[in-house]
Amino acid sequence: MISFDIITKAAKWHGHGATICQWIGSMLSGRTITATFAGENLEGSVARGCLQGGILLPLLWRLVVDKLIGGLNDNGCFRLGYVDDIAIISGKFPHTISGLFQALNTVQQWCDGTLVYVIP
Repeated sequence: MISFDIITKAAKWHGHGATICQWIGSMLSGRTITATFAGENLEGSVARGCLQGGILLPLLWRLVVDKLIGGLNDNGCFRLGYVDDIAIISGKFPHTISGLFQALNTVQQWCDGTLVYVIP
């Protein structure tokens, strides 16, 4: 449920040109959804997120969470990212448990926006 703006900023941060970033933003923001219930149609526009199952979803997800995954590499825990999920795995020993707490702090900083994309 990430905003379209964050996705395009992440693409810029990774060095993609303005045309590609504008195309990504246009592709995401121009979507509508329709639901039918009891014979009535309800239509609305999509304000955030990517099309579930969309062919570009893994690429766009990777652009956005790249900084988080990089931060998780530094704390001694095993991390695994796939499509639109992240798993952090730690052991039962004190040094690995402290690594898990460091990983969770990294995730919290990323969610709070303190691990933000700085666009040159």
